[in-house]
Amino acid sequence: LKRKRPAPPPPPDPAPGEVEEVCSFLDDCLDELTSADRELILQYHEGQKREKINNRKNMAASRHITLNALRLKAYYIHSRLKECVEARLRQA
Repeated sequence: LKRKRPAPPPPPDPAPGEVEEVCSFLDDCLDELTSADRELILQYHEGQKREKINNRKNMAASRHITLNALRLKAYYIHSRLKECVEARLRQA
């Protein structure tokens, strides 16, 4: 019988100033996106639970793309945002 390893402990909570800094960097990186990409990613995260699901279905339908294509677009935008924020954190 194999025992499962316990999950690693969660990272410590960031300091309040650190959260503010990351949020500021994220805002700056959002500003660097094209207006279409910024609108898409902000709308992609609107709502909660069922509302969010329905919102994403409507977004895909209005753009005449599949839900999976919408997810891929959001994934690539998230990737660019992550790289941008990480680069700014390294420079700070």
